[in-house]
Amino acid sequence: ISGLGCALMTASTLADAHQLDLGIGQSVRMESNIFGSATDPITDGTYRIIPDVNLSGSFDKSSGGSYEVSYQHSYLWYFRSEGVNGLDNKANGSAQIELSRRDQLSASASYTEYSSIQAISEANEDGSFDVLASDQGQTIRAFGSLGYSRSPDARSNLRLNLDFQDYGYTESRNIGNKSIGVTTSYNRAGSRRVTLGASASVRYRIFDEQQFLQ
Repeated sequence: ISGLGCALMTASTLADAHQLDLGIGQSVRMESNIFGSATDPITDGTYRIIPDVNLSGSFDKSSGGSYEVSYQHSYLWYFRSEGVNGLDNKANGSAQIELSRRDQLSASASYTEYSSIQAISEANEDGSFDVLASDQGQTIRAFGSLGYSRSPDARSNLRLNLDFQDYGYTESRNIGNKSIGVTTSYNRAGSRRVTLGASASVRYRIFDEQQFLQ
């Protein structure tokens, strides 16, 4: 496994600073059962190259805000198996801002897209079987959240969080779904060693229609 990276930082004031990181990593792997089959192991190797970019910094010196955004692209090649080379994507972002000394607002989002590979047996005309790698489609996950936190005093904290989840599948027997959730929590420090808290959450989920594959 190896990697290479560089960084660029800019700052207009001590309170406003931004940093850009660029990197690239690579890895080579060999396995005797690379697809994790319980009955028909396949020996193969992979080469992966992963370029990535990350931007972070602070903004609005009067409110103490900060942010971070990252993106990662991943290419995967198999040495022997055909038709299953993968291309994955991953992006994340988050931001926090202090509305006051006691109130804070935060937001985050993420997107992940990756391929699933499985070992399958294929029957030949003579009755024999060949073990092949099969592309099981892509999995797509998108998450987002918005949170509010308030500290009435130095010993207690109240938090409210709203989040969204989206699971999607292509060319797969899995069922995609979307949901919205709300979570609230309260914590209070009784002493230096004891903290009491309570939380409650509710989620509403909708499932996509079942896909029937040939």
